[in-house]
Amino acid sequence: MKPRYLILILFLFSNVANLLFNNGRLLAQDNNNSINNVSINKPLIEMNSFVLFVEKTKVSKDFYQSVFDLNVKLDLSNYIQFEGGITLWEMKNAISSIYKNTKNEKDSSLVKKFELYFETDDIDSVNKKLESLHVKMIHKIETQPWTQRVVRFYDPDDNIIEIGENMEFVVKRLKKQNYSDEEISNKTYFPIETIKKMLEQ
Repeated sequence: MKPRYLILILFLFSNVANLLFNNGRLLAQDNNNSINNVSINKPLIEMNSFVLFVEKTKVSKDFYQSVFDLNVKLDLSNYIQFEGGITLWEMKNAISSIYKNTKNEKDSSLVKKFELYFETDDIDSVNKKLESLHVKMIHKIETQPWTQRVVRFYDPDDNIIEIGENMEFVVKRLKKQNYSDEEISNKTYFPIETIKKMLEQ
């Protein structure tokens, strides 16, 4: 299968996955049968994006924007999120974060070229669930340089799965710890404008 078609399939699947994970469940009518109630039961783990490990984020960014007309949601130079569920992560930085202090950190040929990235508001419960399921771990909960706590593991085919704290949750947690907007921006690497928008929600 040609790479362009594969990426298109991933892009389409990502949008479908987002719909499945993010839509709430419809509840039955109330006791008076007069109104329909809709309840958003937020799942423990939500799909966020397909993360592609790339050699040069600028080159890949230009490619995906040219081919698919994607809009950039977040640009941190070595980590770029597009609207629609595709993310680019510089290979060297990704390997260093995922495989810290392992043989894979020195040999990119041992590493998959992508990961599935999910987010949660309760990383501790997620970690306990993974332990109970005896999944093959890359590492248990670790705090990343950008303050997010994450856990990474393999599926049965050794594809990488990452589950991290929702970054809006991280930002609000730091705010509750009395960090200023500027300090939060420095800790998370997010632009100050993004921090302010997250705190307004």
